[in-house]
Amino acid sequence: MKILIIGATRGIGRCFTDQAVEMGEQVTVLVRDASRFPDPRPNLFVVRGDILDRSSVEETMKSQEAVCIVIGIPPTRKPVHVFSEGTRNVVGAMNKFWFKGTIDLPAIKTDLKILKTAFDSPIL
Repeated sequence: MKILIIGATRGIGRCFTDQAVEMGEQVTVLVRDASRFPDPRPNLFVVRGDILDRSSVEETMKSQEAVCIVIGIPPTRKPVHVFSEGTRNVVGAMNKFWFKGTIDLPAIKTDLKILKTAFDSPIL
């Protein structure tokens, strides 16, 4: 399976990436700093980009079969937009290239008002 992982440079994202590669999946990671993946592996493709840049998300998602968003940020008291805006970019690319249908997002029900504009289909 062709899997795109966004947020793969640290923590859970790095662990998920390593496991997917070890399982033989064809893994693409979208990262802001490509030097964070210095160890080349046959089925790991590193693409420089940013979840907040719609065009880099769309370009990277064109040939993918699945996507996993595992982004994180350090604690802050400032307003944070990376989760809502980044997810909007990913869902927009999903709808544009390969995902057609209803999406159930039970883990983020509180953010659905923000995300509704990214969907062309109903949200459960």
